[in-house]
Amino acid sequence: MQHLIVFIRNPRLGKVKTRLAADIGDVRALEVYQRLLSITHGAVVGMDVPCRKSVWYSDCIPKEPDLWSASGFEQCLQTEGDLGARMQHAMEQAFRENGGPVVLIGSDCPEVSPRILQEAFRHLQDTDCVLGPAADGGYYLIGCRTSFPFVFQDMPWSRPELFETTCRVLKARGCRVHTLEVLTDIDKVSDLKAFGW
Repeated sequence: MQHLIVFIRNPRLGKVKTRLAADIGDVRALEVYQRLLSITHGAVVGMDVPCRKSVWYSDCIPKEPDLWSASGFEQCLQTEGDLGARMQHAMEQAFRENGGPVVLIGSDCPEVSPRILQEAFRHLQDTDCVLGPAADGGYYLIGCRTSFPFVFQDMPWSRPELFETTCRVLKARGCRVHTLEVLTDIDKVSDLKAFGW
């Protein structure tokens, strides 16, 4: 069965969008992140794709209901390690439980939409991997038909060469890769201004 994973940080003051917070303060950074969470949630619940949906929290699973639990998302806790180790763990668990394909998204992209998510799942019917490149050189989405643990190992996380490196590694292993449209994450004050936030 198809599965969509959403990676989020627990929305806590001083713990989210820390690079942005250095310029706009912790309170404003938390407001920005909560807005991004709402956009991401809306994109996922708005897509017309039958699949399991899970949200993976960075620190703890909230005891109180939140917008994810209220929408029927499975609630999971990210494992220890760097971003690659955490993503690999979540993807492999999804493949063990459901088969595939599996799509994983973050929660930093205000341009993510139901259409983008539907397109990712559609392309996974006839390709091995789908990547959604971010304008900063990373990616906002990765989807795989089957488990490719190597794609999360020894990668330049949070660096502008991440997307290109990931594509190169996949293609070197003979994987067919489909690239979605480039979208912009919000990481800097200039990103906020570009979106009129």
